[in-house]
Parts: sequence; C-alpha cells; structure tokens
Amino acid sequence: MSRAAEATDVTEAGQADAPAGLEIADLSRTFGSVVAVDRLSLAVPRGSMVALLGPSGCGKSTTLQMIAGLLDPTSGRIVVDGTDVTRAPSHRRGLGFVFQDYALYPHKTVRENVGFPLRMAGVPRAEIDLRVTEELDRVRLTDKGRSRPQELSGGQQQRVALARALVKRPALLLFDEPLSNLDASLRGDMRELIRDVHLEIGATSVFVTHDQDEALNIADYVAVMSAGRLMQLARPREIYDAPANVFVARFIGRPAMRLHPAVVRAGAVHLAGREICPAPAGLADETELLAGTRPEDVEVVDGAEGGAFEGTVRRIEHAGADDFVEVVVTDDVTLTVRTRPGVVAGDARAVRLRTASSAWHLFDAESQERV
Repeated sequence: MSRAAEATDVTEAGQADAPAGLEIADLSRTFGSVVAVDRLSLAVPRGSMVALLGPSGCGKSTTLQMIAGLLDPTSGRIVVDGTDVTRAPSHRRGLGFVFQDYALYPHKTVRENVGFPLRMAGVPRAEIDLRVTEELDRVRLTDKGRSRPQELSGGQQQRVALARALVKRPALLLFDEPLSNLDASLRGDMRELIRDVHLEIGATSVFVTHDQDEALNIADYVAVMSAGRLMQLARPREIYDAPANVFVARFIGRPAMRLHPAVVRAGAVHLAGREICPAPAGLADETELLAGTRPEDVEVVDGAEGGAFEGTVRRIEHAGADDFVEVVVTDDVTLTVRTRPGVVAGDARAVRLRTASSAWHLFDAESQERV
C-alpha cells in the first residue's frame, strides 16, 4: 500500500476515537473524457480543518463544489457528520460557503447580506437581528452594518462573506481560495481570523488553496492533490518532513526539493560517487532511487573539514534573512543550501557541503513512492 493510501483516513493518526466530520469515499467526477477527480477518498475528524492543496487543475475546486452540492459526482459518496449528503441539495447539507470573489449583493447593506440566508430560510426577524449582530462582532465589523459592499476594502468584504457563512451555524465550512484576491498584509490578517473563528465555533472546515504557506499554516491536515488524485493526507509537519512520494516532495517547500538519481550498494545509498546514508531495510543492491534533501539540511563547511560533496556556486538568491545558494556538484547533481546572508559570497566559488545522513529523503525510482 502506498503512503498516500495509508494516509487517507487521518482519524487513524492520533485521533482514532474522533468521529469523522467529513467522509469522502471513491469520489469521482468526469467531464466527457476528462477525469477531474479520480476515486478520491478521505476522512477528517469532526472539528478539524483540512486544506485541499495542489496546482491549478488538480481537482481541488471540483471536489469542493461536489461537497457543497454545486456539482454532482459521477460516482462516490459524501458524508457530513454521519449523514450521506451525496444527492442532497446544497441548502440541505448544513454548510457555509466562503467564495473567492465574496459574492455579496451590492445593493444590500452588510447586515442585509449577512442575514440573507436566514431570511430565505424563514427565520424570525428578531432572531436574524441577534445572529447577524453576533457574527459581525465575531468578524470585527460591528460598526459596518449599514455600509454597502462597495464602501468596504477587499478584506472587509471577505469578512462579510465569512459572517454570512457563519450565521447559519453550519456543521461544515467551505472556503474556496478566500485569500487569493487580497494583498499580502491582508492575507495574513484574514488567515488568522479564519483560524480563530474555526477554533471558536468548532465546525469541520475545508479550505481550498494553491498556496502551500496558507495550507501549512492554517490547516490541521493537508490533502495534497495532483491530476484529480490524493497524493498525501497528513498533518502539515508530516507533509513537509516525510513527503509520501516524489510529487509531494517537489511540490512542498520553497525552494523545491531537488531529487537526484542514487543507487543502493553494499547496504548504503550512493549519490554522485559518495555514500550518503544507510540503505533502508529490505532494499537490494543496485536498487535505483531518487534522493533529495531540504536546503536547510545542507551546510557549507570549512575547506579543512570533511565535506561529503565538493561543488561550485552557480547562483545565490538573496531572500532577506536567508541566502539560497545553488551548488553544482556534478552535471547531474545540484544542491541548494540555505545560509545566513554573506556566508557564501560570489558565483563560481568552490565550496564543500555536508548533510546529515538522516536528512536524506529517498524514493523508489520506478514507483516514485517513499522508501
């Protein structure tokens, strides 16, 4: 069984007794001959937030639309809090949806926008007023109730959209790239607010994003998708520290992990003519692997010290508190090193590099799964 398959039920990882707030079983969606979502299965503990993360076209938004009832699945099942909602209409699923483009009514005030779902549901006016006030307080827009959307900033409009999703007191909250239209400073503030609200109300939440920083910082679990399939579902730290396959290893992390051909010989893994680490148990000699390491796990050492590799600096990227140094070891092997600014100065300089044997990530060259 692959690591991706093993990780599809996160209730097995430290929360074995937690009931699932969301279960998806063999969910698929095709558009003609195009398979947008391919037999996706996952289960998330009630009250947790899962981020669906992947590049454009990976199927994450299609998945969210099926969970929301905006798109019918070709096959499979969706269960929310123990109730099968696969064929239920959207308004019967007990969910709140926060859209990327806010989807506010421009002719209505903030209070009218937030209270609209309750009015459509026939909730008494007095209760609508109470709940709208409660949610505007929660998203810190108490004094904006009489304003119209065009009078608000982008961040404020997104908070109105969040309040509207919350006013229904949903069991499931869905976020479709809610931060993508905001500038960097507002994204940080809004991310903190969404996380705070999620923790306060305790609803199961699904957060769709292509931004790994958002996913790793806001979610309890991250589901990495590619070509409609689940690549890995795990805690953010595990996604980064133990990527289940080559796709996750290359997709998660900035700069991306570089992977190089390696081979098992005499119980050790060899890369570019050097022994880099012991071979995992059960791997025969001449097993072909792909080996990579994170930039923070590579260090530049003094010429007098024993370094595993010698190479030439090709490029230095200055990134504020860090420098990222590309070092060419052979024609096939280039390592990236994260250093303090100024540790390496100038291109074409010879350097020696050292990496702990435990820092290497190894993948089977054929299956591309972690070994």
